Amino acid sequence: MDHEIERMRKTFNRLLDALSLRKATSRVKMLRLTLLMLAGAVLCSGYPYHASCCVKWKFPSLTCEAVQGKLLAQIKAWTGHKNCKKGGEKCNYELKSNSSTDITATHTTPKHGFVDFLHMKFIPFKKEIFFPEYYASPDQHITFVKALGAPSTGCKVHGCSRSEVWYAHLDFGTNYCNLHNLMTGSGLSNSTGFAEMTSDRICTQYSSANCDKY
Repeated sequence: MDHEIERMRKTFNRLLDALSLRKATSRVKMLRLTLLMLAGAVLCSGYPYHASCCVKWKFPSLTCEAVQGKLLAQIKAWTGHKNCKKGGEKCNYELKSNSSTDITATHTTPKHGFVDFLHMKFIPFKKEIFFPEYYASPDQHITFVKALGAPSTGCKVHGCSRSEVWYAHLDFGTNYCNLHNLMTGSGLSNSTGFAEMTSDRICTQYSSANCDKY
């Protein structure tokens, strides 16, 4: 009798082990399916795979020194929580480093405390100088060779903002607004000839961003 009971116990335990393995296998399959669905959603969204935004700006009427000075002043003005009380997210910026060509900073969302990393690079315009390749008579075409000379007035800025949370994919346009708000808050967006270039492909939810809220 005891032998039969022991045999039944072992059989029951093997059944439990088999069921546990089956459940584990099922969970693994479900996890794989979920990951595949998420990957498909990311690829089909048309946005960067990670919540981020890259933008290019042109300032034909300002030097890079002037542009950088205004951005540094705006980051300083929006450092800390004080401006958060006015609504939106025009606050909680923190300067990390700056040089003659670069600024790095962070922005922390007031409500959830998510941190985004910002990097802006400043590139002076180059003056285009044309040299005649040869001198021709008036009825002949003259070929010109273009060369890049010394920096002239005007500045290009390449800026990116990226969520530090590893799993972030959609951000409601927050990373775009991190950069855009600095441009509008500093008044740089009103400078003569100002131009901004980006798209949903390189800037998460750019086309639906609400920078009054974020």
